[in-house]
Amino acid sequence: MIALIASSFFLIASAIAKSTKEATMYATPVYMIAMVTSYFPMFTDKLPKEAGPYLIPIYNLILGLKGILLSNLTTLNFFLIVGSTLVYAVLLLNLVRVLFKSEQLMFQK
Repeated sequence: MIALIASSFFLIASAIAKSTKEATMYATPVYMIAMVTSYFPMFTDKLPKEAGPYLIPIYNLILGLKGILLSNLTTLNFFLIVGSTLVYAVLLLNLVRVLFKSEQLMFQK
């Protein structure tokens, strides 16, 4: 699922950019944000009890992996992770579809 979200972000960057160099420039913050959010759960031993953190993209997947490894992941949290990730992926892919249908954006000079 994380590959679907990441590829959607990179498709958006490539659709907006005019060159490969510019697309890389747009993709770099996505890499940084993903790396920083994946480090936060490493500093705690417990998983959050409330539902909020399980709705944050990328961070929720890291919490889910940690919960599976610690055998602490509840069914509700699992479905929150899967559901929110699918919603984000569908929204991002719809944005990609709109960007690729835009002739003004695709044929810019």
